[in-house]
Amino acid sequence: MSKEESILAEIKAKLDAAEADLRQAEENAKKLREQYERLQTAHQVIGEMLSSKERQAPKAAPPPPPQKPASRRPAPKSKPAVPLTVTARAIRELEKAGEFLSTQELLDKMLASGYKPQAKGSVYDAVYGTLDAVRRRNGPIVRDSGKWGLLDWQSAPKAMTA
Repeated sequence: MSKEESILAEIKAKLDAAEADLRQAEENAKKLREQYERLQTAHQVIGEMLSSKERQAPKAAPPPPPQKPASRRPAPKSKPAVPLTVTARAIRELEKAGEFLSTQELLDKMLASGYKPQAKGSVYDAVYGTLDAVRRRNGPIVRDSGKWGLLDWQSAPKAMTA
């Protein structure tokens, strides 16, 4: 094989490889286009479903009937309030604070607002464990830079960390 033939064979091999890469890139682009179209269709369907639900939303309730004159009977005894869960109380305190809080800051605010711990052992560990379990289940509580906050406070979605 002459020098020119070997150069031509080398160029042909490179051209064949480049064409194969191009075909692969075209296939990938086609798959991405199909994915995009499916997502666009799903987005449109969801939008239509939501707007349909809004149209079907119940009208405002009619006004309540006029109140009867107060009787002389004593008012019924009210039921005792059900205590909030650690998660509900933490969410309430984070909403009040409006900022990310450390576990201890959050626990202090919860105790100050009437939280009565029922945990045996370290209350700090119990609260931390509960909040961390909610975070791991992708609940409304997140942890960022060692502090707890609400999911909707994060400016951009972050990858889930276990």
